[in-house]
Amino acid sequence: MKIILFLFIIASSLWAQPFVLEALPIDFVPQIKESVGTITHKMNIIVFSDKSESSALASSLVSDFSIIFPQHVEYIVIDTTDHESINTYNIDFFPSIIFLDENSKDHGIVFEGTPLGHELKSILAVIRYFGMMTTQLPANEMAALKTITKQTTIEGMVTPSCPSCTDASMTAHALAF
Repeated sequence: MKIILFLFIIASSLWAQPFVLEALPIDFVPQIKESVGTITHKMNIIVFSDKSESSALASSLVSDFSIIFPQHVEYIVIDTTDHESINTYNIDFFPSIIFLDENSKDHGIVFEGTPLGHELKSILAVIRYFGMMTTQLPANEMAALKTITKQTTIEGMVTPSCPSCTDASMTAHALAF
């Protein structure tokens, strides 16, 4: 009886505590939620990890998103031994972060490395795209995209300290989505 009561006291005290994030300051949560907006669709965010410090930070960041959006973000880590998944998603850099929609469809959006600094704005935009299942691109841009008939790869480089790079990255992700 003492053990059950003790476990109940521990569990109830944990429920009363605010959630703890690993990579992001707790003060950022309201801004993150405001940036992403209301999301209604589930997504899987997969981190391909090689156990490096950079991979650990990428995993912590994505784990934080699953804590902030518990009903909509499922967080998965795949290590270097899962050759089938690495080949399926054409992963050649660690860490890499990919997004799958609620139907497990890969839209081809990959973050290579750990998105930090201004890059965080870009990953939040992708969470918004998957959470709303729309990019809100203008109609003329959507029409232009429909004229592309072959597989196209768009690669963009973003630095953590460049605020202009993020907008270009978000446009590339919106086009991929």
